[in-house]
Amino acid sequence: MNTELELDKGAIHETVLNLISEEPRGLLLDAGAGSGALSLELYKLDFDVIAVDINNYFKAKEIEDRIEFVLSELDTGAPFKNGTFDLVVSVEVIEHLENPWHFVRELSRVLKVGGKLYLTTPNIHSIHQRIYFLFYKPFYFFYMGDFEENKHITPIPFWNLERMLNIAGFKIERVTFNRSFFPKIKIKNKNLKAPESFLFGENLIVVAKKVKNPLKWCEKYG
Repeated sequence: MNTELELDKGAIHETVLNLISEEPRGLLLDAGAGSGALSLELYKLDFDVIAVDINNYFKAKEIEDRIEFVLSELDTGAPFKNGTFDLVVSVEVIEHLENPWHFVRELSRVLKVGGKLYLTTPNIHSIHQRIYFLFYKPFYFFYMGDFEENKHITPIPFWNLERMLNIAGFKIERVTFNRSFFPKIKIKNKNLKAPESFLFGENLIVVAKKVKNPLKWCEKYG
């Protein structure tokens, strides 16, 4: 039996795994687990993993049956009690959802105060995205073909993600990127590498700590 699942080719999974490897071990929610490739690697790092997804193609269960899988509508509320998890990981999920605000509040609800959230989404601030938007109007990862194939429906600018996280009780601790989205340019047979930043980063990766319980919108702005 094959005991490996292919990780994301864009190095998003690898970057998240490197970042989270220093965290204290505990109960971890993989929100939007897909096939379970990341869940499996997190389990190998000795986290207790519960995976949730809207689709039932969680192949990791065939390899490691001690990873619990829950089939659930992610943006309508997962079936977990308040403060269940020590860590939550959500890789390339929020841009697929109709209500990202509710999703972030749910992630906060099921996370313990002091727990960490690792969340990623396409970086629409990059030069590449801005040029594409200038000429074609939708962002690159949200044009009609991508919409139909990958169901990317909600572009998330960083300033809005930061607002969502703050209202949901999070404090951002780190912002980084998986890799530079930049044409390969060679100088003296060496690839010129762009910095991993808002202007060049392909996917945005945010690490946020839950510092308090979520506020209701009316409590914050009513």
